[in-house]
Amino acid sequence: MGAELQGVRKQMVKHGMGDKELWITETGYATGRCVDMKPITAAVLGKLNLDKDNIPVALIRDTEYYYCSDRLNCDRENFFSGKKNFHEISLKELKTLSPEQYPLLMLAPNESFPMDYRNELLNYVKEGGTLFVPGGGIPLYFNLRKQNGAVVQEVAGEWIQKMFHIGWEAFWTNPQAPASTHVQEIASGFSKDIPFPDVVGRYLSKRNLKPGDELIPVVTAYSKDRSYSAPVAAIYKFNSELKGNIVVFTWMDAMESVSRETQGKFLPRTYLIALSSGVDKLFWYSFRSMGENESREHHFGIVERDLTPKPAYYAYKTLTEHCPPHSTRPVLSKKGEFYIASWSKPDGDKVYAIWCFQGSKSGKFRIEGVVKGVKDHLGNRLPAVGDVMQISDSITYLTGDSALSVMCE
Repeated sequence: MGAELQGVRKQMVKHGMGDKELWITETGYATGRCVDMKPITAAVLGKLNLDKDNIPVALIRDTEYYYCSDRLNCDRENFFSGKKNFHEISLKELKTLSPEQYPLLMLAPNESFPMDYRNELLNYVKEGGTLFVPGGGIPLYFNLRKQNGAVVQEVAGEWIQKMFHIGWEAFWTNPQAPASTHVQEIASGFSKDIPFPDVVGRYLSKRNLKPGDELIPVVTAYSKDRSYSAPVAAIYKFNSELKGNIVVFTWMDAMESVSRETQGKFLPRTYLIALSSGVDKLFWYSFRSMGENESREHHFGIVERDLTPKPAYYAYKTLTEHCPPHSTRPVLSKKGEFYIASWSKPDGDKVYAIWCFQGSKSGKFRIEGVVKGVKDHLGNRLPAVGDVMQISDSITYLTGDSALSVMCE
């Protein structure tokens, strides 16, 4: 987001609008609940004899490209039993990932992938590996590319789907395809009692299959008048130069929510990244959740429908206490996996906000000046800090006098 905002500011300057304020009038994270996906995952993997608990699942966690199979807007526990063994790898480790040792690789539940690693991913499928795309739309639709120290997203093009023998369509490529539909049915060969998300708007096709390949529908979607139908959950089973499988769930709404805890972590990070990137005002969507059903649109609030605060409410309260009106604009820096935002309050006190992209990591910091207080992102007091701090994906605030300086070594 920071790179995109800086790009917007450059365009404003280029076109003579550099003196105008930049506002984000709507941003947020929904906390809608996803249906339990374990039954449908088990049913699909059962068709491939990959549903046993002793078969491990490889997950990608790569901080270089900010690409993660889960833990951002998807929890592995919603797809697999608690008895599963998981093996986390970086994108560079794809090259040596053995389908025999790890026959199942879960991709991130979105439409993006760093195409710099497309050949490594393809070789995994060629050698018999199974890719599991747990949702989020069209697989491999966007390329993640590094640019000026950031990662940007761009449309990859049809060539990547052809490479992996998969196909898709949507309302903008096929006028017969509905923009979204609630009319879905489980395919023959699967239990009719298996739950799945309620709405879908991306569809799978046989367009790029090669001789020997097949597309096995799991859930089929229909237009309201049933004149159009296409799989929205399916198995691409290969028997061409590719010898593995690709399991695809295209549901997006279910993958566009986060947990209440994650919403609370992301809120202050979003504000500090935006403010440090030249944004003057940011409006969170929304204060109160509608909460009338499980769709994500009803769960963007930082309080529930009955006004019960979510963690994000306390995160917002804590942020405004540390960065009140007339504070200086935050300055954001990055060292390794650590992000450090710093600013001065109107009374002259200095504030540092520190976090890492995902998970938790120990780091060595050089702290100069007087630290008056340490709090977590929800406003809870933390013990005094030393040269070594355990930093997580939720912000740690350090407040001190005007001479306070915090640097990552």
